[in-house]
Amino acid sequence: MWTFYILYSAGLDKYYIGCTGDEMLQRLHRHNTTVKRLIKKPENILIKIAKILPLYS
Repeated sequence: MWTFYILYSAGLDKYYIGCTGDEMLQRLHRHNTTVKRLIKKPENILIKIAKILPLYS
């Protein structure tokens, strides 16, 4: 399964669009803890949309 998501940073007033094959909370944790964070103020991140999509072969 893949998850398509849109994150919103209130501190930056910016959106981030992504997708992951990992659990959504694990991916959000990596967004918040990596050295090259895309969203600088993790305490202000909101998940606006998280849509789980099935895999097609």
